[in-house]
Amino acid sequence: MWKTLRNLTGIYFALITLFVAVVLAISGAVSIDLLILLEIALVALAIALLRVVTWCTHGSFDWKFLLWLILSIAITLVSAILLVWFADIAGWIFIVFGVYLALILGAACWMKEV
Repeated sequence: MWKTLRNLTGIYFALITLFVAVVLAISGAVSIDLLILLEIALVALAIALLRVVTWCTHGSFDWKFLLWLILSIAITLVSAILLVWFADIAGWIFIVFGVYLALILGAACWMKEV
């Protein structure tokens, strides 16, 4: 369980950080604050814990998967809004971020490699 939790946290951290880094780079930022990276790491840990608790099975689409996906997206979006990950960027970025999370987290949970 701990190995799975560690691996999932790393994967989710990398995926969320990639999106934030690309958006900030496009908007002209040259770096990501260390505090934002710490917040992303905690959100990634929460998503991984939620996945382990809800027992998201590989290759099946059931209510546990849907619950995990919705809660993971909600936790990440609320954190991004409240902790101001995208300062001085238009509000539509949260819609794009939500779609990105749905596609990436859905694919990551469904694939057998994760």
